[in-house]
Amino acid sequence: MAARNDDYTETEPCFIAEVLSESTRMADQNSKAERHRELPSLQAYFLVRRGVSVWRRGGESWSFEVVGETFELSCPSVTPTLADLHVGINFRGVLLGPIQLG
Repeated sequence: MAARNDDYTETEPCFIAEVLSESTRMADQNSKAERHRELPSLQAYFLVRRGVSVWRRGGESWSFEVVGETFELSCPSVTPTLADLHVGINFRGVLLGPIQLG
């Protein structure tokens, strides 16, 4: 990935949450996930739809899991809920409101 120098791009993220849509879901789960997992700083790559799945780094390898209602992140050090990751997502006309992480 080419580095971008702007106020909206993190160049060394430890955590990425990708909100899946029907039009980009396959690319997000496959080629984009592979590119993200090449980032040395990345510790977790979350795929958010109605449920949440995550790729987690464990040393040199990655593991895939479906998370429960709450889950832990080591970077940043928080324990969010599924509702926290769904903030601002419109499900069938219902916009979920803000919830603070941490």
